[in-house]
Amino acid sequence: MQILSGESMKPDESLAREKGFIPTTKFLFYMLLETTRGLYIFRKVRKTVAIFGSARFSKENPMYHDAYQLSKMLAKAGLPIMTGGGPSIMEAANHGSLDGSPNKLSFGCNIILPFEQKKNKYMSTSFQTRFFFVRKFILRHSSIAFVAFPGGFGTLDELFETLTLIRTKCYRPFPVILINKDYWGGLVKYLREVQIPAGTIADEDLKQIHLTDSIEEAYDIIINHREHNE
Repeated sequence: MQILSGESMKPDESLAREKGFIPTTKFLFYMLLETTRGLYIFRKVRKTVAIFGSARFSKENPMYHDAYQLSKMLAKAGLPIMTGGGPSIMEAANHGSLDGSPNKLSFGCNIILPFEQKKNKYMSTSFQTRFFFVRKFILRHSSIAFVAFPGGFGTLDELFETLTLIRTKCYRPFPVILINKDYWGGLVKYLREVQIPAGTIADEDLKQIHLTDSIEEAYDIIINHREHNE
């Protein structure tokens, strides 16, 4: 849906590209409007697990299978899944949540993009927005854990924004779980062996991160966190 017209700013354009009071005000108004709509749609959702990952893997990829299985396990335990609503890892996670949840719950907040991001069919409740800010806010709003399967820039964006919000106490602490040591191990090694010695981050900053190959371990970390933070 095209919500802005004429020379005013489009929601998927950078705020920095527009100058002037009226275009900027329109941009902020529609972003607030979509945030309010998203919160209203998910108003009855209490606790979820946010799962992120690539939109480019096929169904034959082992990560697709793992995302489905972990989501199904969590949904059976009363923790439905919230994803970005797209294909591949997001689709697998939503599918697993739908199959595992006693109430058939599976949530997604999709982003409108010119490529890749097609809405998957395994969501009981979904919301679509043009704003990355709105999407990320909605995905975190009810989540008590963050799981990142291998992914690209979008997954990295979610990962580091979440860690920054936790570290600056702008968001409550929760587990940040990275699935697949081969994929994420180099990143964690860089953080530990380069950034910590350089003094740009501290050991404390990495306490939320859990690196594993095991979806069972990921499940246990999340359930343990829920039980100690009821």
